[in-house]
Amino acid sequence: MSNQPQFDIDAAHRWFGIEFNNSIFPLLEKADRTEEDTERM
Repeated sequence: MSNQPQFDIDAAHRWFGIEFNNSIFPLLEKADRTEEDTERM
């Protein structure tokens, strides 16, 4: 059994970049965006 992770640092950067980028659009389009939503962006 190996303790090696299933992904490398480049794959992790790509995954987080895609996830965070995609999570912004619903907040940008939200008509009643709160200050918390803005901070989250």
